[in-house]
Amino acid sequence: MFYNFYFCSKHWLLIIVYPGFKFGYIVDSINEGKTHKNYMLVKIIEEVFKINFKWHMSQCKQQKGN
Repeated sequence: MFYNFYFCSKHWLLIIVYPGFKFGYIVDSINEGKTHKNYMLVKIIEEVFKINFKWHMSQCKQQKGN
């Protein structure tokens, strides 16, 4: 398992990857309508591991006022 904090579009998000299980989580508080295909780092991770991961967009509460 590894995880990476990633700065994207003026906010932080967290990507957690389980290569042994071919599974990953994306934790993004501003994920309105996004899928894993919206994240360039996901494509890079899949190319490096040569694995098509199953990605889960985790629910992440956002504080009021953005």
